[in-house]
Amino acid sequence: MTTDTFPADQSAETPNPDCSFLWWLNHEASRSDVADETAFAAKGAGGHTIFVWPERDVVIVLRWVVAGVQAVDWILPVL
Repeated sequence: MTTDTFPADQSAETPNPDCSFLWWLNHEASRSDVADETAFAAKGAGGHTIFVWPERDVVIVLRWVVAGVQAVDWILPVL
């Protein structure tokens, strides 16, 4: 999502490059060192994580994993 596609009531002067509508973007490998910048993730309470990497057709759902970001990087190399 780019700044020109934000709804008018949700736009900001300087959007956060790491977060967009509660989805965390993999900007500068903030969600995964293995995946590229097309990947993104949702993080919830209790360590729930949904990680999506469209370039590789990968979706990883983790429940009750405290180290969600590290767990994603452990899983990706074996896919």
